[in-house]
Amino acid sequence: MPSQATFNAPLGLAFDAAGTLYSSEIGNRIVRKLSGGFVSSFAGTCTQTAFQLPWGLTTDSSGYVYVADDIANRVFKLDSGGNQTLFAGNGAGGNTGDGSLANAAGVTLTNPMSIVIDSAGNTYIG
Repeated sequence: MPSQATFNAPLGLAFDAAGTLYSSEIGNRIVRKLSGGFVSSFAGTCTQTAFQLPWGLTTDSSGYVYVADDIANRVFKLDSGGNQTLFAGNGAGGNTGDGSLANAAGVTLTNPMSIVIDSAGNTYIG
């Protein structure tokens, strides 16, 4: 019999194009994946992806998952294996970098909590 997943303060929710649901958990500092009736830890459970406070989530048309990490002042991009790359912010709190690439060295975010990608591929971070 499979073990049961215990959620600890789930907060962000996002579906991908295939109908997979992703949930950020601020209590466990992870992102979970719910697909085909099964729950798995998708990112944040090992050194490859350590979140401080994963908050908002979104997905894009290529299947990437984006996580707004509130305390880290960063947004991460996750591939299908849960491996992360920096998408926006340099970790310092602030609001600099308008008009720059999101992952440029001087771009700062203060407590990003939400993220959305529109149909044209534009990303908005709040």
